[in-house]
This record gives sequence, C-alpha cells and structure tokens, in this order.
Amino acid sequence: MNLKRDSLWAKYSRPETSVAASLPAKELYEMCQLSSASPLVDADGRLKDLFARDSSVVVNWASVFFSMKQDPLYSHSMTFAPENRSLTVYLFRYIADDLFFMFEVENGHMKASKILNRVVFSRNNERISKATRVFVNWLLHWIWHNI
Repeated sequence: MNLKRDSLWAKYSRPETSVAASLPAKELYEMCQLSSASPLVDADGRLKDLFARDSSVVVNWASVFFSMKQDPLYSHSMTFAPENRSLTVYLFRYIADDLFFMFEVENGHMKASKILNRVVFSRNNERISKATRVFVNWLLHWIWHNI
C-alpha cells in the first residue's frame, strides 16, 4: 500500500478535478510515477506500429484526444506538461475498471502509452486486456471515421 499514491489517485479520480483551471502537474505526474504501469503496446502489438514515429498511418493525436474527451467512456480526462520535460501528458480515466490511460506526446508524436493502476498488475491481467480491447476498438472506429 502506498498512501501518497492512493490519496492522489482518489483526488484525481473524481470527474470534477478535470475541470479545474490549473491542475498541479507535479502532483499528477507523481501519481503516474507511483502507479503500476503497463505499456499498451505489450497488451496489443498492433499499437506498436501505429504509435511508431515512422508509422504508415498518420494520426493526429490531438484530434484523437479531443474526441476521447467527448466520449462518456473517457470523458474524465486531464492534460498537463511535466516540469522540465518537453512533452504533453494526456490522462483518461477508464471508469469501468478504475484505471487511467496515460499518453505522452512530444511534437505530435507518441512517446509512451500506458495503462495505470493503483495496485501492481499481475501478468495476463484480464482488466488490462479488456481495457486495451475497448481502447483499440474505439481507436479503430475513430480512424475509420476520420480517414
């Protein structure tokens, strides 16, 4: 048990926190660092090619994240820039399984994508698989409609 992580998780899991005028980037990034993380590309290998800088499919990640914010499944979201880092972090709460999707984007390119959890993930975790399937289906649907 990690009390700091759990208190930050409880604080930022509430939907009203995403509408705050200025979210404390340091706290949000600390929550991400203290959480158990599983790379999305490990859960679904197709994402590795899509997230690659030299991918044949060009994705406007800002548009993807804007659309995710409109979807009730991912509407609780937060965006921040960690101190001393030249990237933007997008957090989306996946309420169905009390998880966060974390995307780090730099200059329009995906740097990292993870699923965050308060507790340590076990291998072959069904929650990771389910959340990843839902996200991949959502993303494929978005790409199909935005070609």
